[in-house]
Amino acid sequence: MNQILRQVLSGLLLILLQVFLANQMVLYDLATPYIFLLFLLFFPLEYPKPVQYLTGFMVGLMVDWLSLQGPIGLHAFCGTFLMWVREPLLGVIGSSSSAHRGTGEIKLNDQQGVWYLTYFLPLILIYLALHVFLEAMSFAPFWLLFGKLLASSLYTLVVCLVLTFIFYRR
Repeated sequence: MNQILRQVLSGLLLILLQVFLANQMVLYDLATPYIFLLFLLFFPLEYPKPVQYLTGFMVGLMVDWLSLQGPIGLHAFCGTFLMWVREPLLGVIGSSSSAHRGTGEIKLNDQQGVWYLTYFLPLILIYLALHVFLEAMSFAPFWLLFGKLLASSLYTLVVCLVLTFIFYRR
């Protein structure tokens, strides 16, 4: 019960930090860091898939409701999709910890530094590609959208890696 309470509190803290701090850290009206993704990226793999999907949906919906930016439900859809694609990606990249190789078990907090880059980068790119292109609902200003995607992805990746190495590593 203690671990579940800690996860809920860390999720709420990251959502509030996203809404009240990260949404104000916009760079040149082009890039915004999405730090609440850390909660989804570190959500335990042991929970059943429906719980993971519901968590992605609810976290995204809370960010949508509290931030009042863009269409409501956009973060909810992207969060659900992120939770769906996360486990197959983990199967592809595997574990960097020799204790978990061959067992099929991946403990997110036990990984080494470069592994986080290979885990975060594709998931952040997928999440933000969905978000940016669905928010625009067109491919008309493609280069502007692509620039926004790359800038936000890089900004989010750097902030998430820094926060991971400060708070999540044990």
